[in-house]
This record gives sequence, C-alpha cells and structure tokens, in this order.
Amino acid sequence: MAIEFYKNELDLYPIKIQHKFGSPSLILRNGQCENICTFCDGCGPNEPPTKFDEITKQIDYFKSQGYTEIELSGEPPQHPNIVEVIKYISDSGFSYIQMSTNGRKLVDKTFVKQLKQAGLTHCRIPLYGSTEEIHAMTVTPRLKGNPFKEACIAIENCAKEGIIICAHTALVRANQFNLKKILELYYQLTDGKIKEFVVQNIGISNITYEYTKNWYLPATESKAALKDLLDDSKYDDYPIKIIGFPYCVLGRYDDRIAGIYMAPQIGLNTSVGINASLDNPRVPHYNERMRIESCAKCSLANECDGVL
Repeated sequence: MAIEFYKNELDLYPIKIQHKFGSPSLILRNGQCENICTFCDGCGPNEPPTKFDEITKQIDYFKSQGYTEIELSGEPPQHPNIVEVIKYISDSGFSYIQMSTNGRKLVDKTFVKQLKQAGLTHCRIPLYGSTEEIHAMTVTPRLKGNPFKEACIAIENCAKEGIIICAHTALVRANQFNLKKILELYYQLTDGKIKEFVVQNIGISNITYEYTKNWYLPATESKAALKDLLDDSKYDDYPIKIIGFPYCVLGRYDDRIAGIYMAPQIGLNTSVGINASLDNPRVPHYNERMRIESCAKCSLANECDGVL
C-alpha cells in the first residue's frame, strides 16, 4: 500500500521506529516480493509503488526530528525510484543509510554500484540457513530463481562495493543449531567485514501457530540454541546481537541480548505498546508477549518485555 493510504488509515503504518536503537525504518510498498517467507506478510497483493514525493516528505520529517540514520524496508530494490530515494536521503545529510532486502535484485553488480554511488552505506540481507536446504525451510521463491544462492551473491557484491553487511537471521527449528555456520558463512562472503550478526526471535499468534508449528521455535524452547552460540568462546569477539528473547531463556543476563520488544510506530504519530501490532490485521503478529509469575520476581523485569 502506498504511504498516502496509510496516512488516511492510521491503524496501518508505513513507518516503524526501532526505538531501542533509535533509527526510523521507512517501509516502501512496491508490489509483491520475489520470495514467500513463512513469517512475513510482505508478499501480499500487488500494490502501486509509494510515490516519490510522499517518500521525501517522510524523509524530511525524520531530518527535522534530528535523525541521521535510516532504514529502508519493504523490499526497496523493487521500487522504481530507489536510487533517487537513496540519493535524496544522502543529500539530506543522513550518514547511515541501510536497506533491508532479500538480495535477489542485488545480483546485478551494476545496480549495486549505483546504490553505493547514491549513498547506500549498509545492507541487511538475511540468511536463514548456511545451506540452500536449511534456508528453504523458511524461504521459497515466488519468482523463478534460487533465493539462497542469489542472497549469497548479493552479500558478496555489496561487500566488494564497500556496502557494509548487517548479517541477520531468525531462530527457527530448522536452523537452531546452524547459527554458527550461518555466522561463518557471512564472514566468508564478506571477508570478515560485517557490522553485526543479529539473531531475532519471531513470535506468532495462536491463530498462525497451527500452520507454522513445525517451523516455529518458541522463545521458551530456544535455550539450547542460544547457549550453543553464546557459550562458545570462539565467538566471544564476534559482533553478535540477540533480539526479542527474554533473559530467562538463557538463564542469565547477557549484554548481547536485547530483551525489549520493538513496538511499531505509526507515520508521524506514535503508538507504542507491547501488543501494538495486534491492532493491525496486516502486520504479522510478532512478539505477542506476556508476563508470567516468574517475571514479577525477576530483577531484569524493567529491561524485558516478558516471554512468548
């Protein structure tokens, strides 16, 4: 959906503020994504691209609020004006410009070079497995091609152009003991030059659990997978960040875990709350958090949003 529609329907949001890390994320609508991901609603019906002048209005607003960092999501490489959008952001004085994408259009080296020249500084290209087979448990192609191989090529292309890769995965049943190999693959593809390796917890609602239960790994069952990564001294100096898991999953405080849920915010208005996404039927019901009896006694209760 285009931004102007969202502005009339404030229950839907084109803008989400990652309030724990302080950077806005601008969702560009471009039609259908090339992939179908188990957890994502971004492959919905074809929708007209967000108009360029509406994008610049939001960018101008962010600039007026003092932001110097921004993320573009909603599969931005598909947007017909993406190079111009990035150049506008760069010319507006933003020093950190990140794009989140499946990477399939970034197999084109010329296109990647254009994005770099326009001002793109960082790119988040997720890998949900270190092999095609594991990745395919979460991602299947809507259009012809190989999502895993193309994502790997895109990561290499960006790294060679000096676009810093933000390595990212979601913890699911298929990759729960594959995290270290995913991290090592990112290092191999980028020659060791990544900003961070983010492992995200993706919650789902009871409604969607019935058809994702063979894929979904609840936070309460994630301890072994997290310990396998975080307790291996080989990776002590790696830039690992765990998002959306309560500290009690690991059984201790760890400064690599961000236990705060990043609630959405709506356009130029704000709507922050633990279950904020539930107000919008189009938004995947990530992170339906709840407090249990043990939370009341936890010394980290004020730093954590509860468990899934």
